[in-house]
Amino acid sequence: TVEAKGLAPIQPWLNKVRAIDKAGLPALLAEADRNGVQHFFGGYVGQEDKNPDVYIYSMFQGGLGMPDRDFYLKDNERNAKLQAAYLKHVENILVLAGEKDAAARAKAIYDFEKQIAAIHWDKNDSSDATKVYNKLTLAELTKAAPGFDWTTFIRGVGVKEDALLVAQPSAFTGEAKLIAGAPIGVVRDLLLVRSLDSFADVLPDAVAQESFSFYSTALS
Repeated sequence: TVEAKGLAPIQPWLNKVRAIDKAGLPALLAEADRNGVQHFFGGYVGQEDKNPDVYIYSMFQGGLGMPDRDFYLKDNERNAKLQAAYLKHVENILVLAGEKDAAARAKAIYDFEKQIAAIHWDKNDSSDATKVYNKLTLAELTKAAPGFDWTTFIRGVGVKEDALLVAQPSAFTGEAKLIAGAPIGVVRDLLLVRSLDSFADVLPDAVAQESFSFYSTALS
């Protein structure tokens, strides 16, 4: 049944991504979040680290198709092979989505992700419970990371409270600036790739196998 339907079940979402502009992006990212599509940052509701009687929305950096910044920024033989494999994976996913000029567009996505990687916190800092405990109000996040409509996004994911835990504040500042400055076409393409990868398990074999070949073979 999956093979017979092809990409028809996901096409309405892909078309919505293809049509998005910068003004509509925060609401679209909130919808992506609710649908389980990874994008520039993630979040979850859990117990507040220093007050376990209270639940709070915790946010963390995102935007990378490979596991963390080191895969983009550290020069070694293994990373060089993985970078080439990932670039080809992004190109293949764009082709499977029916897009043209896939190679050039994949390179633009990769270059954008490398910019994101440069402002991400590393694994050590991101694993430091003290450093990642940053309690901000929605207004404080908006001031700290200008250029992105945080109110639309936060309310869009269903969070009604103003208190937030932001794990890597400087990364959110940098990502907001990068998203604001990026060509909308690159942002759309990144979301197209993330959408197919996120739903690969319930899409046709060509997509499932392509995603598996990178994430479960090349990487691991």
